[in-house]
Amino acid sequence: MTEAPAIRRDGDSLLLRVKVRPGAKRDRILGVRGALLHVEVAAVAADGRATERLLHVLAERFGVARSRVELLSGAHSRWKRLRVVGGVLPAELAAAPDDDGGDDSDDGGGGAVRR
Repeated sequence: MTEAPAIRRDGDSLLLRVKVRPGAKRDRILGVRGALLHVEVAAVAADGRATERLLHVLAERFGVARSRVELLSGAHSRWKRLRVVGGVLPAELAAAPDDDGGDDSDDGGGGAVRR
């Protein structure tokens, strides 16, 4: 059985599988590795601050209002599933190679985007 891709189109939405690293020096999207979109946020993982910051970072990058980014699962985890309604897939993520060169043995591999 193959793992779901990091980013998948579902009607007018994008479904994302994300691994977030809280407490980073700055907010940034690192890209797709295996079957996960890797994102670092400067907010700490306390009282939902890192998750909320992640939602803002993704809203900005996908060109939508924060209210259009919905957390589907993983509120208290580094691994999250999200829906971005009406978002535009950034070109660098659409063309992202399946880079499995990180420390992501838990992500199962897979492609970057499935349409």
